[in-house]
Amino acid sequence: MRGRQAGKSSRWIVYRRWIQIAMLATLAAWLAFWDSTGGVQSVSRVALRLHFADPTLAKISLFWSLPIVGIAAVQLVCYSLDRVFLKQRWTTIDLLRLTFWRTVSPTITVLLLATALSALGDRRFVGILWLVFAAIIALGGMLRLRSAEGMKPQEVKGGELYKRAFALAKATKTPLKRVYVVPAGRGHLTNAYGGATRLP
Repeated sequence: MRGRQAGKSSRWIVYRRWIQIAMLATLAAWLAFWDSTGGVQSVSRVALRLHFADPTLAKISLFWSLPIVGIAAVQLVCYSLDRVFLKQRWTTIDLLRLTFWRTVSPTITVLLLATALSALGDRRFVGILWLVFAAIIALGGMLRLRSAEGMKPQEVKGGELYKRAFALAKATKTPLKRVYVVPAGRGHLTNAYGGATRLP
């Protein structure tokens, strides 16, 4: 906090990456714990103490709620600190949208996948539906996260950038049909992409 802005920003980016790795490792540890007898014992204790008529409610509250709420809280703190260290101009609504979609992809997707594999392991064909649902959530979550981060390509039909892109494509014999730019926006995006079709 006391260092120069450039130094704080670079250190925060490193910490940010380690935080993401730590959250994925924590989620993996949670799934491993749940796959052992620990998950079953926890459900039994919660169902007994809270007088749940159906242990399924206890399972949902433990298996889903705890990791989702915990990871969402960490994501919200990280995006809030992005505003401080990276000088991003996220609004409060932006922070909530980013936190929601970053939690959906990959946290909720991984939990859905674990549920699907557990059902398939028990030879229940509903696991196939869970797999399909997990794939839909993963794709939709990724696209919505890109949109929340400001990934909104705009086609360029003229100008210096347009000419240079086609000149480079011609020199390298690369087929190029369209050129898009992504405005930096409040997240200060900076990157380059290439694809077979237009980005969503």
